[in-house]
Amino acid sequence: MRAGLKAKVLPLRHFGWTCAAVFVLFPGFCCAQGGKRDARAVRSEACGSCALVGGLSEDGARACARQTAREEALRAAGVPVRVSANRTLATAATERSAQEIFLDVSRSELLGGIVYEEVLRVDRSVDAFGNFEIDVCIAADVVVYASRPDPTFSFEVAGLQSMYSDGGELQFEVTGASGHLQVFLVEGETVARIHPSTSEPAQQLKSGVAAVYPRPEFQMRYGLYHDGKDVPRQLVFLFTRAELLPIAATEATELEWTIAGVEPAERHVVVHPFAIVN
Repeated sequence: MRAGLKAKVLPLRHFGWTCAAVFVLFPGFCCAQGGKRDARAVRSEACGSCALVGGLSEDGARACARQTAREEALRAAGVPVRVSANRTLATAATERSAQEIFLDVSRSELLGGIVYEEVLRVDRSVDAFGNFEIDVCIAADVVVYASRPDPTFSFEVAGLQSMYSDGGELQFEVTGASGHLQVFLVEGETVARIHPSTSEPAQQLKSGVAAVYPRPEFQMRYGLYHDGKDVPRQLVFLFTRAELLPIAATEATELEWTIAGVEPAERHVVVHPFAIVN
């Protein structure tokens, strides 16, 4: 268990479900376009709880409890989860809030993923030791994967930095298998797609051939700006075997759900945390 966190699991249950009016972000979600339910998905309800101990804020406890509930929802659907591989709880430098970075999709040991979830309720209580705690219950649509990651479908991203100056330029080079690339900037819970864009269309990556970004022929610039936001920042590189429609996620959870809907053998994810300094 992570230092400073006290978590417990509350009762849970899971069952198959008939898809109703669920907003579809990607065909891998519970319902495919056209209203048909994804045959892989089961609905899993679970709860988690975290106490406000070790200096953990209420926002941090809520994020911890939700993550515990997500792990239990996966287990209830038959997906084993190693708690030691849990996501990092990152606290903003100002300590005004704590953010969970929703990037479980980069973990190769997971045998399934959450492709949609909703919070059913959030409760506040006091545990047996007199600590205030937050309880979060969720309903999650879980897909148990039919494949494992393909070691031959992999990529490397070179030229990334751990720190960028405010207004600095992002440049990188990718090499690997044949495939397609989408790049996202994750700032706290906000997501922006960097590539592809209307000004820089997608291209097919060729096996063993280096591709430079921004693509020189389009004279693009990827600028990184602090904008007074003291939040965790990460770049997410999504490589897929098949070309996907540009992902329009604007929140980190949406991005995670979308990527989780792609079978592991059909994708490779690279996550790069970084900071912007004024």
